[in-house]
Amino acid sequence: MINASDGQPMKSTQIFVQKIVSGTNEPVIVGTFTTDEQGRYSFAVKRDRFDYLELKVNKENYFPIEEQLNFSDLSVENPNVLNLVTEAKAWSKIRLKSNSPSNNLNIIKNEGKNDCAECCPQGYQNFSGVFDTTFYCINNGNSNYKFTYFINSGASTGVKEGITPSFDTLSLELIF
Repeated sequence: MINASDGQPMKSTQIFVQKIVSGTNEPVIVGTFTTDEQGRYSFAVKRDRFDYLELKVNKENYFPIEEQLNFSDLSVENPNVLNLVTEAKAWSKIRLKSNSPSNNLNIIKNEGKNDCAECCPQGYQNFSGVFDTTFYCINNGNSNYKFTYFINSGASTGVKEGITPSFDTLSLELIF
């Protein structure tokens, strides 16, 4: 198991495994297994009839993993290897402040994590008037977070970006 944010093995990480019984969709717990110092894990499963194995990893400050191994993809002759990879969580703290009631601001996220429950939206976000707002956007650790801004219909434009450090917060601020 690897932390893709820094390429290091994820030691002492628990992996929950269950098998789904053929024709019933009934889960049967195989067990919970812990990775060693090199991020390795192993387990044995009885070769009775099941549709697939389900592996779940949920470690604090990492994005969760859910993987399926189909019965038909497993081998009795060769080792079955599944390299699990996840990313460390990181955040962008975005503060936007307007001092004029006539101001209009549009921002659009250009880079950053997408398609997760904690992710900031794609597309344009609009802010008008006098405001001082702060919000947090989750991102992969050691990855770039970037948004483009358009003030007063493009009279002023620019980019705010930076690397979100694993397990920490990058601050991006726009005051106008």
